[in-house]
Amino acid sequence: GEQKALLANPNILIIRTSWTYSEYGSNFVLKILKLASKNDSLSVVTDQIGSPCYARNLAAAIWKLLEVRPKPGIYHFADIGEISRRDFALAAIEEASAAGILDKCIPVQGVDSDHFPSPARRPLYSVLDSSLIENEANVVLTDWRSGLQDMIRRLAAQQAAH
Repeated sequence: GEQKALLANPNILIIRTSWTYSEYGSNFVLKILKLASKNDSLSVVTDQIGSPCYARNLAAAIWKLLEVRPKPGIYHFADIGEISRRDFALAAIEEASAAGILDKCIPVQGVDSDHFPSPARRPLYSVLDSSLIENEANVVLTDWRSGLQDMIRRLAAQQAAH
């Protein structure tokens, strides 16, 4: 699809991202927090490694791209760092517990992907290199943990307001 889009219009910008989450909608972090609030332990895959991407950081990068208008092409954007799904789930639970969203931290067991059969084939390694967007558009990258902490703070503020 990307190649056909570039052939149809070589002046476009394509942005690839991965593991996008926010305090809104349906996403991995919110699902983990919901499950953690109802269970004494969780099982999450350890063999999928990726770069989490907080949606607010992605939106800021897109605005910066539109402002700078770098050369057309394919750009990657995700927060800095790589982590397994299991460790990301554990970090989300820890941050949510510290923020008072969850009553306690629960154990997160690691399992292989084949433990959760899915019609969607997920790559085992989906870490993105965001250096091109950083260099071409002067996008400031932050680490995945900072993005997660920001999201959890906003989620806690939303819950406190209701």
